[in-house]
Amino acid sequence: MKSIFKKVCVFAAPVILTCLPAFASYSYTPFELSEAAYRGYLKAENIPAYQSFCMDVKAGSVKGKDIVEAGIRAGYVDSAIVNEEYTYAVQSISRSICN
Repeated sequence: MKSIFKKVCVFAAPVILTCLPAFASYSYTPFELSEAAYRGYLKAENIPAYQSFCMDVKAGSVKGKDIVEAGIRAGYVDSAIVNEEYTYAVQSISRSICN
C-alpha cells in the first residue's frame, strides 16, 4: 500500500481541536485505480494497458475483480476497504473509460 504524509485532525463540532502530523496509508479510489490500470500501472500484475485494456474490459476477460486484486498486489489498494461496491465501481469506471 502506498503511503503519504498527511495530518490527522481531531474534530469537535464545529471547531478543530488539534492537528498532528502522521504517516498514513492511502488507497486509490475506484476512479484512480481504473485510470492507473488503463495507463499501464498494473502491467506487472498482468493487466494490459491502453487499447488492450479496453479490448479486454469490453470482452469481459478483465473484470473489476481482476483490477482490484491486481491493485492490492501492487500496493495501490488496502484489502480492508475492498467490498462489492468498490469492485463494481472499478468495473463501471473501467467500462466508461473505454467508451
